[in-house]
Formats: sequence, structure tokens, C-alpha cells
Amino acid sequence: MLNIFVMNATEEEARRGLTRVMAEFGELLGKVNNALSISSARSKALTASMMK
Repeated sequence: MLNIFVMNATEEEARRGLTRVMAEFGELLGKVNNALSISSARSKALTASMMK
């Protein structure tokens, strides 16, 4: 059902929907993004240390 809405949404409706999602889940998305960034940095550091 959501997929149909997204496919038929106008650009303005899509922007409003995204704004609403960000307002409701922005803090959570920020925390997830931060955790993924830390994980990626650790992975890169581990890979670099293994290449030495």
C-alpha cells in the first residue's frame, strides 16, 4: 500500500512525507548513521592495520 502511495505521490507530497519521516525518526536515523560511520571507520582501521 505504501509503495503505491509513493509511486503515485507528487513531488510536493513526497517532500512533505520525507519531512514528516525525518521529523519523527530524525534522531534515530542520526544515531544509526553515527553508528554506521563508527563501524566503517573501525573496519577501515582494522583493514589498514592488517595490510602492514
